Amino acid sequence: MDKISTLILTASQNTKKVATTIAKATKSKKKSDSLSEAFEPSDAVIDRILNYSKALSVKPSKSIGYVENLLN
Repeated sequence: MDKISTLILTASQNTKKVATTIAKATKSKKKSDSLSEAFEPSDAVIDRILNYSKALSVKPSKSIGYVENLLN
């Protein structure tokens, strides 16, 4: 083999390695994204928590420590 053929073959092999590495990284990223999405709360859950925290009122009391009020 002459030098040009060797260089072309080497470049081709390196390109294949890079493409394979990128494909594997992309595949693993998609898996991790789907896992994080599976364990993230939905928008409805977040809204419920925020609405509850807005409706909850906790005030200090001299006789019993504190009073919790849930405003509806």
